[in-house]
Amino acid sequence: MAVAETVVLGSSAAVCGLLGYVIRYREMVGLIAGYNPGDLPPAEEANLARDASRVTFVAAALILAAIIQEWTRPVPGFWAGFTGVLFALSGWVVWKYNG
Repeated sequence: MAVAETVVLGSSAAVCGLLGYVIRYREMVGLIAGYNPGDLPPAEEANLARDASRVTFVAAALILAAIIQEWTRPVPGFWAGFTGVLFALSGWVVWKYNG
């Protein structure tokens, strides 16, 4: 993996981590795509912020794992698991709050 790709992926992981932090700990739920602040009661809005930040933190961790994977190549089938975990987490949040 080239150094430039590592920098791009690393900055993407940093943005995901920062987004998760801002959504959860700075209570900026307006950054969640498709959600208008105040549409849910405060307790549900806090749960939505917690769940959305978890997804972004996991995405950041998976991106960092992808960097390690590409530099060392230790795990066969990594990308299938990577994609599956992201789809599962995102689908779970969509199902939980739109069901």
